[in-house]
Amino acid sequence: MNLLKRYFKRLSIFSAISLCFISYGCKQENRVSSPFKWTSINEKADSLTQLLDRSLFRNDLRNSEIYFDSLNSVNSLLHNDELALRLDYFKLSIAERNGNKEDFSEQLISSLLQKTDSAQYSYLYNRILFEYGENVAWNVDEYERLNSAVNFFRSKGDAPMTSMALIHLGNLLKNVRDPQGAIRIYKEADSLLTASGFERQAHYNRMNMATALIITGDTVQATRILEELEKSRIIRQDTGMWMNVLHNLFIDCGKREALDTLYALQGQHTESLVETFMSNALLNEGNIKESVAHAEKAVSIALEDSNYNDYAVGLYALSDALGAAGDTTAAYRALLEAVELTDEIGMGQERDKIRNVETDRELAIKRLEKELAKSNMLLRIACIGFVLLLLSIVSWLIVSRRISHLKSQSHNERKRSVHLSRKLTATQIAMDETSKVLDDVSRALDEIKGSDTQSPDKSKNIASTIHTHKARTEDRETFIDIFTSTNPEFAKRLKQKNEAFTETDIRIASYIVTGMDNKHIANTLGIRPESVKQARWRLRTKLGLEKGASLEDALRELNEVV
Repeated sequence: MNLLKRYFKRLSIFSAISLCFISYGCKQENRVSSPFKWTSINEKADSLTQLLDRSLFRNDLRNSEIYFDSLNSVNSLLHNDELALRLDYFKLSIAERNGNKEDFSEQLISSLLQKTDSAQYSYLYNRILFEYGENVAWNVDEYERLNSAVNFFRSKGDAPMTSMALIHLGNLLKNVRDPQGAIRIYKEADSLLTASGFERQAHYNRMNMATALIITGDTVQATRILEELEKSRIIRQDTGMWMNVLHNLFIDCGKREALDTLYALQGQHTESLVETFMSNALLNEGNIKESVAHAEKAVSIALEDSNYNDYAVGLYALSDALGAAGDTTAAYRALLEAVELTDEIGMGQERDKIRNVETDRELAIKRLEKELAKSNMLLRIACIGFVLLLLSIVSWLIVSRRISHLKSQSHNERKRSVHLSRKLTATQIAMDETSKVLDDVSRALDEIKGSDTQSPDKSKNIASTIHTHKARTEDRETFIDIFTSTNPEFAKRLKQKNEAFTETDIRIASYIVTGMDNKHIANTLGIRPESVKQARWRLRTKLGLEKGASLEDALRELNEVV
């Protein structure tokens, strides 16, 4: 007994926990799942709106009416203008599905559209416009209207309404003989419906896809889709849709077993076309007597329903069956009546075909215009790109030539600089040699002064030395010219430092920069070394050098500044 009590206690606890989780999950689903993008009013109104819209979308009228009453009660407390308009819209939708003509009319639709501000209540306005603004004819205006609806609902992220607009657009393209375009659109709608959890609507849409595939001649894929639908629990729960699937499986895919299932589903209330199909099938199987009976029944049902299309089809089947039975007179009479009726019906259908062809042509023109506009845009972009490419190439060539020219110029300047540097070195060496010669002459003169007699050989040597010195009198000026050429900014920088620099100061500074000592500078300029020291002191003063600072370093820094 205690064991049983413990068992029931645990079971009750487990049940309570499970119910809590289920309740929480339901609340979360109702709160979070919002496939229809209505403007938020409050949590309760938003939740009821979603539930009501879901029920209508699934054609669940019983729950739709319950949710409508609950939403109406909420608005009686809120008195919200948008919610009131929303309720008017839902009332129209329920009345349309119930076939209630009092609460559904063109006048009521027009009145609701006038009351709904397209800017303030854009979602509601577009819902009304999409569902009740449909044109009867499949034309370009309807194509534009449906495209506009698709773009609006897609921009709102409303998958169910986007898919519905896509299905309508696909139906239009299918009816104006653009099945490939229709298939592409049906596939997009299918993915949206499946992702949103609307499997029933996705199944119905696949019927449209199968029909479009049959038009293109792809019966293999169409048969596969229809067979999957025929086995689907969702389709079998909807007898009307199940019969449509079976009808297509037999007519378009030649599945004989589908006809038997269809005939069994209809029972005593068979349609004229189903009786006609059965008559043709039995005739092909050689069962002539049964074929005649089904054909006669098909003609009778069509006549009762005043369905002249089915009546004509039934007459053709009856003519074939009677002919096979040997009653040629009755067969001819049925055939003649069928031909006359077909001609009358054909005149009306011909107008529809012409209208569909014209619509298809207009849509093709519109698509071509869009493609042309797109091509023109791409062409303009390509032209701009080509021009930019040409400009880039020309710029690259100009820059390359300029760089090449600068490189060549730089190379020539380097060669010239090296040449001048070598010449400057040679000049400096020559000046050093000249200085040595002058020293030799000076010593020789001192020796002559010291001796009592003048030797002709010594005088001759002195004359030769002086002659050599004369040949090099221009070395000093050559040095200055070369130094100025290789260091054109040096003199300018000295002047910028201090305007008081003289030409002599600049010449002495140039010698110092090349590394000549005071003695060499004195010999080169023909002055005493003490004068060079005084000149160096003047340079330091004019440069503003502190005590201990190197004059050579300061001058080299000036010479090396870029």
